[in-house]
Amino acid sequence: VQPLETAAGVWTQYQDLNLARQRLGDIFEMPIEKPAELMQLAPLKGSIDFEELTFSFGKGKDGEDLPPVFRNVDLRIEPGQTIGIVGPSASGKTTLLSLMMGQFVPTDGVVRIDGYNLRECESSDIHHQVAYLPQEAVMFSGTFLENLTMFRENRTDDALGIAKLLGLDNVAAGLSQGYETVIGVGAEDKLPRGTRQRIAIARAMVDKPRILLFDEANSFIDGPGDAMLLDLMAKLKGRVTTIMVTQRPSMLRLADRVLEIRDDTLFEHNLAPKTPAPAKTKTAPNGISGPAMSAQSASVGSSSMGAAP
Repeated sequence: VQPLETAAGVWTQYQDLNLARQRLGDIFEMPIEKPAELMQLAPLKGSIDFEELTFSFGKGKDGEDLPPVFRNVDLRIEPGQTIGIVGPSASGKTTLLSLMMGQFVPTDGVVRIDGYNLRECESSDIHHQVAYLPQEAVMFSGTFLENLTMFRENRTDDALGIAKLLGLDNVAAGLSQGYETVIGVGAEDKLPRGTRQRIAIARAMVDKPRILLFDEANSFIDGPGDAMLLDLMAKLKGRVTTIMVTQRPSMLRLADRVLEIRDDTLFEHNLAPKTPAPAKTKTAPNGISGPAMSAQSASVGSSSMGAAP
């Protein structure tokens, strides 16, 4: 009996695999929906717009509809602004950055950079001008310098200049072969995580991005390295549009605006003015009113917000 049961089981598996193969074939034969011709980006100034943006991850493991991470969000970020993003764990901070670089496509609505709909743009064009810095820095098998230049010799001078601003020249000086020391797979564990984060930041800045998406990329940087990073970020203000996911007060103090993710939308913190100013009352389109410079937050989920005064 057992051989018959085994044979029956094998036959059932074969049928299942054959059916799966047929279904996969049907899927691969389906037309892919994409614009007839993708646009190439001109050199960016760095504005970002969300227009009635809704985003959901679709269905859960049990087939139920997952609630939207963002719902009907309108947002305007001006070129050169520095924006702080805060919110509890799993609130959608990384998802927000992924939408800004075109990695995720909105369920509804549009994400625009300099007026370009990201859905209609070449991804390679986006990545050349929009830099994303994750919390976990990736090292490649190669020398210290190659990890800064991404193996491009024509980027050496720029890479060394930025590395010096972040104190990486001192790190390289302490290695056996300086910038020619091999790091990466297997060897990367010898470098502190904060050092690896500084390498990743320098690597991103070599291409002179117009938009910098900073996803807690300094979480392991402290001491002199953190002070150097703050100095670099301050130099970028007004020149590069910077979106920072961070909980560090020292970083948030650099922000022109601070947005909090809460209840599937964004709330803008009203920052205190640097010099005393008379309080002004401002009424939002949803009817909520309050002091314009108070500690309260104003929702940007239902109205477009421009540059902070």
